[in-house]
Amino acid sequence: MNTEEINQYLIDVFHFDPNFTIKDAKNPHLFFYMQAAKTLGIEVNQIPGTTTAIFKKDERQYFIARAETPLNNYVSAHIAGKKEQTNKILGLNNIPVPKSRKVNNIGELTEAYDEFNFSIVVKPDKGIAGRGITILPAREELQNAWDFCNEYRNEGSVIVEEYIKGIDYRLLVVKGKTIAVAKRIPASIMGDGKNTIKDLIILKNIERKKANMTEITIDDELKRRLKNDRLELDSIPNAQQTVYLRYNSNMSTGGTTEECFNEVHPYYLKLAEDACKVIGLNLGGVDLITPDIKDPTVKHGINEINRAPGLRIHYFPDKGLPQNVAKDILISLFS
Repeated sequence: MNTEEINQYLIDVFHFDPNFTIKDAKNPHLFFYMQAAKTLGIEVNQIPGTTTAIFKKDERQYFIARAETPLNNYVSAHIAGKKEQTNKILGLNNIPVPKSRKVNNIGELTEAYDEFNFSIVVKPDKGIAGRGITILPAREELQNAWDFCNEYRNEGSVIVEEYIKGIDYRLLVVKGKTIAVAKRIPASIMGDGKNTIKDLIILKNIERKKANMTEITIDDELKRRLKNDRLELDSIPNAQQTVYLRYNSNMSTGGTTEECFNEVHPYYLKLAEDACKVIGLNLGGVDLITPDIKDPTVKHGINEINRAPGLRIHYFPDKGLPQNVAKDILISLFS
């Protein structure tokens, strides 16, 4: 489904207001909550000039700010916001996670690089939206990875994780139940046998801009992915050849999504539910890496849990049908 088809689906099936689209909203996540509230008979009023709204029904009243809801208590949300703490707690509860360690300088980063067999992810402990992350750097790129992470770590630590090869999935858990699963696909272009990769990125960005989506940035991370695949920006891919441009699959860096709940082995659904339970989250976006979502025996791991999961990933999949997750979350909130 393209953007126009999805918008019409939200109007026809989810009964969203046809006179107010996501492009009009100050924040996409709050937009979904506000639209879902109206269909549930929940009074909603956005505080002027802010990305916060008041939701009222009967004698109850709650605030939602951007994607932050009252479903999670402060301590659990605080823990989930720290990747290192989350990783340790999950590991102590026998939930599979990538090996990781905190590093304080470039020397410790180099030690971790050797310890994890040259296959690492460098990330800020408190990072968001994939910022500051370097995936699979070469030894000569470690200083750049350190400097890049320092730009975005927000006074947190620099974390080094073991790189788990596989596909990235987001499992949305609400009050102990997984309600949606999205396969997250890194930014990519499709070759036509004529244009260079750089030209195809420019053309792709024109499409993404029309759909009100973040454009694909040509940066060191993108160039590293191409280099590891023996490609350059001036390479001309064959017709119908898919070229992946990044290792991370965040929508903010050009990633796309596919709704795939029905493909998931029950083991992974329960794994996400157990992970949120261990941290104490009533609402969590569990980021899982596995090479096969149908097979629980392959090497896999949870690399993060989002305390305020974004909703656009579930409403605007590139494949599959939109999922009305804001409605389910609000029902849980007011139940």
